[in-house]
Amino acid sequence: MSDQKVTVLAVFKAKPGGAEKLYAVLSAMADEARNDPGCLLFKCKRSRDHADLFLFHEEWNSQADVENHLKMPYLTKYREQRAPYLEGDPEVSAWLS
Repeated sequence: MSDQKVTVLAVFKAKPGGAEKLYAVLSAMADEARNDPGCLLFKCKRSRDHADLFLFHEEWNSQADVENHLKMPYLTKYREQRAPYLEGDPEVSAWLS
C-alpha cells in the first residue's frame, strides 16, 4: 500500500480581513512544494462561493513522499507567515488513488 499514489486535500479558512494575505502565502508555498520529490500536482485554489476558503489539492507518488514533504525546512517559514491570517487549523484528508 505504501507505493500507491496519494491525494491530499487541505482546507484553510482565513480570519476576517486576512483572505488576500493568506492566499498570497499559500500560493507561494504551493509554488515551492511543486519542486518536492514525488510531487505530481500541488495547487492552491480559492472557493468560488466563500472568498475566505482555500484548498490545497496535492498529488503524490507515495505516502513516503507526503511524509518527506511534511519535513521540508521551508514549511516552517510558511506556517509562521500564514499563522496571523489563518482561522483555526487546516482540515486535511488523504486519499489513495
